[in-house]
Amino acid sequence: MTKLLSALTLCSVLLSVNVMAHSDHDHDEISGQQAVSVALKSVKQMTFKDMGFEAGKLDESWKAVSAEQFSVVSIEDGYYVVSGKNGDKTLFFKVSSSGRVLDVKTSNAF
Repeated sequence: MTKLLSALTLCSVLLSVNVMAHSDHDHDEISGQQAVSVALKSVKQMTFKDMGFEAGKLDESWKAVSAEQFSVVSIEDGYYVVSGKNGDKTLFFKVSSSGRVLDVKTSNAF
């Protein structure tokens, strides 16, 4: 009986800690530099996988781009527009203020 009571108490404590951790949790907004990092990580992923954006799967040359080739173009309500250059090609990333890539286009038309 003691073991059962101990197990029940442990389960209820673990469940209540999880609820408390998420009860008033607000997602912090990312900075412009973090938006650039998100776009850079995404561009490298897009060299081996079509992620469903207008830009599609990118060629291997995008693997070599660095953070210096990316910059925040504008800050809009709820998202950043980040541009990334690779030679004469430019991509525009719509990155939410929570850090998720919403869209990638070849023109800045969001």
